[in-house]
Amino acid sequence: MTVAALIEKLKEMPQDAMVVVRGYEDGVDEVDCIKECEVLTDYYEESYYGAHEIVSDGLLSFGTHSEYDVTEESPGLYRFSEKLSYDESFYKSANEFYCKLEGAVSLWSSMQGYSRAERQELRESDIIDISE
Repeated sequence: MTVAALIEKLKEMPQDAMVVVRGYEDGVDEVDCIKECEVLTDYYEESYYGAHEIVSDGLLSFGTHSEYDVTEESPGLYRFSEKLSYDESFYKSANEFYCKLEGAVSLWSSMQGYSRAERQELRESDIIDISE
């Protein structure tokens, strides 16, 4: 979904409704953070992960990401090759996959992982600025 499509959908919603995201394990939290980011599309194969991965600062510039070697094949297209030890490479071939790097907007809650009392204390102390 694009930002424009999201805006159009949100126009159809009650304008005073709370916007939420899934909580850390269960429940939901109010969205209080919106940030531009970059994502690697279709990064995860496993069904229990989201499909994409947010790129952290400097992730691709180091040429590695966890157990994969990363190579830029063309602008915005990256090849991930599983790092194998000599013994492993003798028995199996390296897993390879490709991801595109795309701009995105991330919505999340800064309150995830805090208890009810901690959330209340943060709200009262004005540490959390939801205007950003």
